[in-house]
Amino acid sequence: MKSYKDLYIYYLNKFNQKGLGKRPLLDIFEYVLNLDSNKIQLSKFPSKTNIFKYYKISNISKRVLNGYPLQYILKYSYFYGLKLYVNKNVLIPRDETEELVKWVIDENKGENLKILDLCSGSGCIGLALKYFNKSWDVELIDISKKANKVAKTAGTDTASSMKMMSATGVRLW
Repeated sequence: MKSYKDLYIYYLNKFNQKGLGKRPLLDIFEYVLNLDSNKIQLSKFPSKTNIFKYYKISNISKRVLNGYPLQYILKYSYFYGLKLYVNKNVLIPRDETEELVKWVIDENKGENLKILDLCSGSGCIGLALKYFNKSWDVELIDISKKANKVAKTAGTDTASSMKMMSATGVRLW
């Protein structure tokens, strides 16, 4: 078993070859070693190598290199500055969707809105809109009870104050 630094360099080359860059690898090291990414980039790794953590980093890295989304492994994704819980029951929030949220916020400053987020999935759109506009009335609805559960445990206080409904058995037309 080699050092964490050797492991980092090894997988950094692999991630770069796949065009993934270093961000996912930094996230893996942060997650497993509970280190700030700045320390990792400055090669300030723990001096003692824990075999379980070493192999956990290696296993996660292999899964990501084989195409499994890192967000599903880490159980979170960042969206519009919020760290939100995600799992395989919802789609991973996309950067393009943040542009939609920004547009809605910018175009409706000072307004008192009622928003219904249909097919809400992780709840990222509705949660972000409510988080940055506490006076807005935002409701989430999804046909999947599993997706609603993800949105309810999104990791923000906003989630606990919102109304979330399951559309199972509801006809919307």
